[in-house]
Amino acid sequence: MERIALTTGQKALMTLYNEADFCVNLPFAFQIKGKLDKARLEQALQATVAHNDVFRFRFEKGSDGTIYQYAVEQ
Repeated sequence: MERIALTTGQKALMTLYNEADFCVNLPFAFQIKGKLDKARLEQALQATVAHNDVFRFRFEKGSDGTIYQYAVEQ
């Protein structure tokens, strides 16, 4: 897996938050009325993740102490 340096904006966020507690989480909920087609929902979510790299990145501290981002393969 290729490690990628953080962007300037990501580095700025790291300085605002404690690295050990750093988490970007945008919780939200949907209320769905009617019957839910689970297969179509799963297909739509998989397509969204496949199309948008941001959903496939994770962050780890390297052996040099620098935080890097890694793209997770599907």
